[in-house]
Amino acid sequence: MSAVDMDRLPEYVRSHQLASLRSTTTEGDYEGGAIHTDDPEAADVITSITGESTPDKRPVRESPVSLKELLEDLELLPEEMHRPVLDIDFAATLIPSTTDGHFHLYLDKPMPWRDFEKLLTVMGEVGILEQGYVDASIARHYSSVRLPWVKKPDPEPLPEISSVRDLLGIDPDWTGGLSSVDFVRQQRDRS
Repeated sequence: MSAVDMDRLPEYVRSHQLASLRSTTTEGDYEGGAIHTDDPEAADVITSITGESTPDKRPVRESPVSLKELLEDLELLPEEMHRPVLDIDFAATLIPSTTDGHFHLYLDKPMPWRDFEKLLTVMGEVGILEQGYVDASIARHYSSVRLPWVKKPDPEPLPEISSVRDLLGIDPDWTGGLSSVDFVRQQRDRS
């Protein structure tokens, strides 16, 4: 991959770790792993590794620590961060949504509902899909997106609320001249 070709990649993955392949099969698959390189000319692949990591969340402990504490700390160690870089061996299309920066992914991969439900669930768990979208899709037993030319309706404007009376829908004549706060307290004390 030449430096010129790097410009063809999305900007957010250009800083991902590059690697050269140790060995490939006759089909072109690589099973022997890869060697990290910073040289785009020597690289064969771009990895999902971002070069970032999660924060170290381990507590500061006095030594010695128990085995239980050590095992707990292992789960709090920084983790290497990844952005999915996937090799999809079937047709896939990414179409921009009418909401800027949002997209709809179409995968030409028929699957039974039980497999599709697993895919939705995992994509929701890892944050690729919003959980509300996943829940709604599972509830109706299908997913859906708006057609590319259909915009979401504008939300209805909220009514203006200038006082607690407006918020609670209290008729000013019913308050007997009390302030909104005193009226609400009076109603609460009566119950």
